[in-house]
Parts: sequence; C-alpha cells; structure tokens
Amino acid sequence: MTPPTHQRMRVLIGAASFVDAVEALHIANQFPHSFYTSLGGLLIEEPDTFAVCTLPNQHVISQSGTAKQAPALSEIRCMIAADARAFKQSIAMMAGPQNKNTQWVFEQNEGNLVTSALRTAAKWDILILGHRKANAFKGNIITLTGPRPMNDAMEMTAQKLSLVANKDPIGFFVAPDGGASQSLHPAHTQGFRTFEDCLAAIARTNALAVLVDLHNGPVHNHQTLSLLLEAARCPVIVFGTLRAQI
Repeated sequence: MTPPTHQRMRVLIGAASFVDAVEALHIANQFPHSFYTSLGGLLIEEPDTFAVCTLPNQHVISQSGTAKQAPALSEIRCMIAADARAFKQSIAMMAGPQNKNTQWVFEQNEGNLVTSALRTAAKWDILILGHRKANAFKGNIITLTGPRPMNDAMEMTAQKLSLVANKDPIGFFVAPDGGASQSLHPAHTQGFRTFEDCLAAIARTNALAVLVDLHNGPVHNHQTLSLLLEAARCPVIVFGTLRAQI
C-alpha cells in the first residue's frame, strides 16, 4: 500500500563506508524534520573489504589514483570503527534534539550491502543506499519506473529533491511495448524496451540520486538493485522494500 504523502516516513540509510554514506545523509538532510518518524543508519562490512588483506604484496588504488600498499587487517578494523562512529553520530544529529519525536537507530552488520540493506529495510518505508558521487557537479534527480506511473510518495520525494537540485527531474521507464506506454507518463520521461538499455542511459547521466519503487519495477530484487547502484554511481532511494525479492 502506498503511504499517504502527508504521512511521516521511516527512513533507513545503508552504506558500506562512511564516505558512501555522506551523500545519502546529505540527501536525507534536505527534508524537514517533520518528514521523519524514524531514522536509521546501517553500516555493512562487505567481505571484499578484508579479502585484499589476506593476500601478500597487494596494492590498492587511492582516491588520488596512485598505487599504495594495501592496509593491514588491523588498519581496516580501525577504519571501520571510525566509520561506524561517524555514521552513528550523523544519524543522531539528524534525528535531534530539534525534533524529539524522531526515533533513531544504528546497526552494523557483515555481508553484501544490497542484500543486507533490503532485508533490514523490510520494516522501513524508504531505503537510501549510499554511494560516493563520481564527480563534484550537481546532478539531476532520476525517477525509474516500470510501465505504471510512480506512486505518490516517490513523486513527492522527487519533487522535493529537485527543488534542492534546482533542476527538473528526469523520468526513465522500462516497458516492453516502449512508446505504447508513453501515454501513461509525463512528457519529459523517456521509455526503454529493456532494463539493460535503461541502465546504459543512467550510466551516461550525471545523477544526484535515482528513485525506484520495487513494487512498480523494473527493479524487484537485490541483483537488479545492485546493477542499478553500480550504473548510477550515486545514492539510490528505494521505495516498496516490503516487496523486495531477496
């Protein structure tokens, strides 16, 4: 069931690092505090984070593009602990004290980011998957739907975020009949016959965030959501998590 647009939302932010969480936190912070009834943070330690430490003479590429010796396991543990503290403090600051009616929670788990986040988000209204932006330029808000138009909550969120971005939202939809479904969508949307074609278009677009509803599609499970997050290279805001096929 689509929640009414005036209803306060339970919003969960999931990320594999605090660097990835920062963009999602920034997006969530654009909403008035009356938007939230609960605010959650979920830091996921992915197995790949530790795999490089188990192999000898391994190097990693830094954000500046230079190769350096891979950190030791103890260093990784310290970085994760620091990420958890920063993430938890950010959630606590967003939740109060200016809005004492907003409950907040922070969890730290191990596993795959998307799978773990979807499993936890089944009890939340909105999931925001964090991802560091690929560039410093402010992007557009993208709405991704199936053949049917987006629900009220997703449309309201897209409109609010587009005001922050000072850009009109871009609508993408996937439908096998392509143009035949265009009449169900606003004029500024673009249709694709396959999910793969749509992902390619998203990858070419500088996005601030991508919004998707798992009930509407074309994303329904952790595999397709992972592909979307990888193509978007920005936070993905997920509705309909109760319908997720994990």
